[in-house]
Amino acid sequence: MDRQRTNWWQVVLVLLIGAGAIDGFMWYLYNTYIPLYLQGGNPNFQADVIGFGLTPKTVGIILVLDNIAAFLLAPVIGAMSDGYRGRLGRRMPFVVATAPLAAIALAAVPLIYKGITPESSGNFQLLLPLFIPFFLMLMLVLVPLAVARTPIDALVYDLAPSKDRTKARSLGIILATLLSIGLGIGSSLLYDINITLPFILSLVVTLILTGIGLVSIKERKGSEIGAEDELANQANEMGLKRTLSVVRGFPEENKRSIIFMTLNIFLGMFGFSLIQAFISSYNMTVMGASQAQAGLPFLVAGATLMLVSFPAALLANKIGRKTTMMIGCLGWAAGALLIFMFPSKALFIPLMVMVAAFYTLWFVNSFVTLIDAAPDDKTLGTMTALTSMANMAGMSIGPALTGIVIEASGYNYGVIFLAQFIVVLLAFITLFPIKKGEIRANA
Repeated sequence: MDRQRTNWWQVVLVLLIGAGAIDGFMWYLYNTYIPLYLQGGNPNFQADVIGFGLTPKTVGIILVLDNIAAFLLAPVIGAMSDGYRGRLGRRMPFVVATAPLAAIALAAVPLIYKGITPESSGNFQLLLPLFIPFFLMLMLVLVPLAVARTPIDALVYDLAPSKDRTKARSLGIILATLLSIGLGIGSSLLYDINITLPFILSLVVTLILTGIGLVSIKERKGSEIGAEDELANQANEMGLKRTLSVVRGFPEENKRSIIFMTLNIFLGMFGFSLIQAFISSYNMTVMGASQAQAGLPFLVAGATLMLVSFPAALLANKIGRKTTMMIGCLGWAAGALLIFMFPSKALFIPLMVMVAAFYTLWFVNSFVTLIDAAPDDKTLGTMTALTSMANMAGMSIGPALTGIVIEASGYNYGVIFLAQFIVVLLAFITLFPIKKGEIRANA
């Protein structure tokens, strides 16, 4: 039987919360400024910024804690949201309970950071009384967002059938990018006035969007979910054990495609994480940017992502998701290699545009390919959890390993692009065995 028609208004509201407030603006602030606050004051970190004086290796470990939390929580929360039968629906209660808390904690981070003086900058032992609450606030950002991500992603797939999922994902990227670029540019201006203002703006935006979503998003209640789905949710185990049990029950060709697509997402997000974690450091140390401008290359790449995302969805509908991803991986790897080989201010932004454009061809199609590699939609929360686990594993291991390499190379932040080139080529290879994951018939 055909699935429900896509309610695009509902999809947009969900995407505004998940892709916009969480993955767009909140993570832009986190990934732009937190690495600078942590490394500032380190004599080997050649950037005009005060901070706790930590090494890239230590910062890489700290920056992956959110991904470790998401990796551990995703299968549990995914299964819980599959089986939850609350009055407000299956997914939204998890989001409403966590996203505002994360935004509040993020707004507190710069207040603590302002306690660092130029005289104390880089003296970690002296700054330990500040670092402890600073780190606790980071945990209060990371863990709630790890809980929120899987349900909000699953809700998009609940609302959009297979034939519309690539379009929904591209729409999410556009909305996230519009918010992150618009608010990012505004936050750069606000940051020069007072460093707390961008974080307060993020809090306000998150609270408004979550409130609108709570009132307006109408998802399926327990009474609207079929008995077959109910039985399946009760029969399966929880957490990672449940996820593996579900996949083991699939036909052989589906299982093989899911395994290789999971590996592909792991490698692709490994490559992306290197830019996300260290691009502001690269921009300041290699390109000589100011602290307020440190995240601008990320915004340029984001603008490219926004422009290419919908054409990437249309291209996939025409030539197939797998072929589109293969083209994306090859172009992405080539762009990363060129940036590594030619670290020029004149070439940096054009090559970042190239990297972002080809990355988008892969990114728009990767997660939905894994989702649709399953035979049906009865366990969407569990399959979404699997995409999240692959995503977060790559996002965890990437910065941790690369931070060690950066330190070993004498603080050469350019190695992030060499590492990206290698893992993206490996991601390209993993696409060959995949046979499932295209748009399902009658869906």
